[in-house]
Amino acid sequence: MTATRKSTFGEQVRKLRTARGTSLRRFADQVSLSQAYLSMVERDKAPPPTEPRILAIAEALDANPDELLASGGRVSSDVVDLIVRHPKHSAELLRRLSELEEHGTDAEGVLRLLARVVELLADRLGAGTTSKDAPVFDFCAASEALRLYMARKFPLEETDARCETVESGGGSEADEDVNKGRERTAR
Repeated sequence: MTATRKSTFGEQVRKLRTARGTSLRRFADQVSLSQAYLSMVERDKAPPPTEPRILAIAEALDANPDELLASGGRVSSDVVDLIVRHPKHSAELLRRLSELEEHGTDAEGVLRLLARVVELLADRLGAGTTSKDAPVFDFCAASEALRLYMARKFPLEETDARCETVESGGGSEADEDVNKGRERTAR
């Protein structure tokens, strides 16, 4: 079986730019890069630009900024900040996501699951707050919800890793799952 090679950052930018019918010169002007540099990037003769420039390229090409950053070997600074603020729980969450993919759950399914977890957490933490006092994403609860999902989908492969700080509360679906998980753990 031959592994499929992922496109480089430069290949992706060139493909997206040409699909839009935009000339190299016009696109370079649009994203505030020199034509010579952009040409070298597209041919993988120069490294990808900085995060702000990659974000401008993604916006101009209607591309997913996180995917374009990743293809350039970068991670969005806001994601790095989250990981630095919550290293234990963010690492746990990312590992659980990786486990899901290893068990054949497609990436889109994982993203849908995460979106649902975030919705449930937002409901639980009080949606409708202003940005000034918006709830902080609860990595521990998200990790616990993914652990419970894994336990249901792959019952023989449940791990013992647990977050210590999942609170019960508002009666949401996530709360019920967390409480059921605690009851199983207590037995």
